Amino acid sequence: MAAGTMKKVSIELGGNAPYIMFDDADIDIAVASMLHASFAAVGRHVSLQTRYTCKAEFTMRVKKMREHIYDAVSKGAKLVVGSISLDLEAYLIEPALLTGVTSKMLVAREETFGPLAPVFKFDTEEDVIEQANDTEFGLASYIFSNDLRKIWRVANALEAGIVGVNTGVISACEAPFGGIKESGLGKEGSKYGLAEFQVIKNITLSLE
Repeated sequence: MAAGTMKKVSIELGGNAPYIMFDDADIDIAVASMLHASFAAVGRHVSLQTRYTCKAEFTMRVKKMREHIYDAVSKGAKLVVGSISLDLEAYLIEPALLTGVTSKMLVAREETFGPLAPVFKFDTEEDVIEQANDTEFGLASYIFSNDLRKIWRVANALEAGIVGVNTGVISACEAPFGGIKESGLGKEGSKYGLAEFQVIKNITLSLE
């Protein structure tokens, strides 16, 4: 309809937001943001962090936690979250975390829109930037680090319309919201959002 009458459009589409945790990040803040982003609103929000990348040594903590869980269960404890039913007809799915995820998997290529936290490994800054940008989407990206030089380098290199630094909260009425690539066209919020509904007119006046 917009094309037929040459109307301007503003489109918000999906995302597959990378979440980058460097080894100098505040782990408590980063993990708290990860939990909120993955499982708030049952993971059904287009700008939520959906691809978690961390330095290889951090994944050992996940392994250790799993070993602790297995040890506790073998001694009588009960695991109450984290299992997934293989029944495709089931209507209930519990929050889940995946490790050892690669770019070849669907979770890396498509928007899950559910309470799933896939964790990727990276070794270098260049490596994680390449992983983060390896998607057709470009709505939001997230960086967790305390190195300001690194933050600016990575933020400028990320192909996304929005970048959150040490926070998962990126929306505010005074800030522009919108993506690039297949994540949409135009902006919402702020003066840039208002401009999407306006037409600029140039009036040239001569008084001679």
